[in-house]
Amino acid sequence: AGWSMPVQYAGILAEHRAVRRGVGLFDLSHMGEIELSGPRVGEVCRELFVTDTGRLAIGRAQYSLMCAADGGILDDVIVYRLEDQRYFVCVNAANTAADFAWMTETNRGRAAVVDRSDETALIALQGPRSQQVLAALTEAAPSDIRRYRAAQIDVAGVPALVARTGYTGEDGFEVFVPVQQAERVWAACHEAGRAADLQPVGLGARDTLRLEAGYLLYGSDMDARTTPLEAGLDRLLRSGDGSFIGCAALDGQRRRGVHKRLVGLRLDAPGVPRQGYGIRHAGADVGAVTSGTQSPMLGVGIALGYVHAASAAVGTRIDTRFGPAASRPRSSNDRSIRRADERTDREEGMEIPEGLRYSREHEWVLVEDDGRATIGITYYAQEQLGDVVFVELPEPAAHVTKDEPFGVVESVKAVSDVYAPVSGTVTDVNTELPNSPETLNEDPYGDAWLVQVEMSDPEELAELMSAEEYARFLAEVRDED
Repeated sequence: AGWSMPVQYAGILAEHRAVRRGVGLFDLSHMGEIELSGPRVGEVCRELFVTDTGRLAIGRAQYSLMCAADGGILDDVIVYRLEDQRYFVCVNAANTAADFAWMTETNRGRAAVVDRSDETALIALQGPRSQQVLAALTEAAPSDIRRYRAAQIDVAGVPALVARTGYTGEDGFEVFVPVQQAERVWAACHEAGRAADLQPVGLGARDTLRLEAGYLLYGSDMDARTTPLEAGLDRLLRSGDGSFIGCAALDGQRRRGVHKRLVGLRLDAPGVPRQGYGIRHAGADVGAVTSGTQSPMLGVGIALGYVHAASAAVGTRIDTRFGPAASRPRSSNDRSIRRADERTDREEGMEIPEGLRYSREHEWVLVEDDGRATIGITYYAQEQLGDVVFVELPEPAAHVTKDEPFGVVESVKAVSDVYAPVSGTVTDVNTELPNSPETLNEDPYGDAWLVQVEMSDPEELAELMSAEEYARFLAEVRDED
């Protein structure tokens, strides 16, 4: 979306736990804000949004969707009704321009549609102690702003729209202020939060928090190729009303039944489900992961993913090892799902070095002459991650355990744990890598090695794959589309 934003401040785990247990401070100024107003704004909103925005009382907010004529999700948004004929919509950053164009096209001159994004900053306080921090910055009573309500109040002496909304799974407030006052409000929140052990939060923890809460990310868990019925968001659709865009297509899909559904997954074995990994049930490939991470609070791998409708019942057990998705479920309105591991020309010619051992989680091991194991991630792993922006590695002398996480790699798409392919004690760490994380994309088998380990059980190497075996494994991943 054209923004440079920190992945982390103090560390993803520390920031995640601060929001769950105390309070976190977020700069969300990359989000888009669009205002609609005028005597006919109500009928425009009824076409644009799948929820019944006309029933919103002034000062209320509503989570909603915009859909295309074929029912595909164009964006998920928060709609605020500020006045009888004035609505304020918070949209996803990457979709701001497209959303504004869509609203303008749908409007057909009936209402005023204004993009307020460049003049609006958004700062959020999230966590059980967020009310305590906000109360120190305003003469108003934050407790009067109930969940999914909004009010115009002063924060740190700055006029603001304060909403009790958020996307972390915790109580909290989102504070919209003029962009010129953003730094002042951020600094005031930071200072007022000292007594509450406030922690600034970056993109990494923002992603793990929303996934742990089961919230969908646009572009990963839903997009224009998926519908609200498939994404489990049918509760938002207003019934008995064919006025919103996409309603007819969704009514038809509801009658036919969906072919795939979004489900939540929890692993009961070591590992992390990564975007694009296949999901298997009863020995068959039934879907693919769309978002996955290691839950900081649960200590297990968690994910969202689409599976064939027949495998979507709560409690269904899937294979604990994620492998290739041989047959991806197709949408019942014939929109295909593109997996993150679709083959590119660059992948076609990739080399898998001989002399290394490989894990199914796409780590490699080189046994040095002195018996130590050098560990890194494969070309395929970095390709799935996309542009790497942050790397966190253990300290020397740390102990790593096979199939347990020992590091974190953050890309523009996701946060992923790195799992130890062997057990032992860390003897050396690639200290250059955190300063140049892009090296993982440029030279994953060379300068981007992660750690060296004194193995405690060299026999664990036998459980890893040779280059030939790993090549066959990757061939399954890529060729069974």
